Amino acid sequence: MIRSFTGSLHLQIHAAVRLPELSALQVEALASCTEQLVGSTSFSVQAHLAVSWLRRVPSASISKVHLDVLETCCKMLATHAKSPVGQGFSA
Repeated sequence: MIRSFTGSLHLQIHAAVRLPELSALQVEALASCTEQLVGSTSFSVQAHLAVSWLRRVPSASISKVHLDVLETCCKMLATHAKSPVGQGFSA
């Protein structure tokens, strides 16, 4: 159940980037869900969530909420082990 909800959240955030303007309440709700669930997602979903939040242009009234959720996403990404240089991909 959590897995399908986090996938749905990822798609909702991704789609929200394309909306002209979300209300402060809508952004706060998406941010709250993201912060609660980002820790239970894979690296790739966390990366997609971070990029989607980066693509949102917040209004001044919600810039703190926006920065807080973006910080949470980036902190979760930083918890993953890094691949040694040259060993991540093969040609």
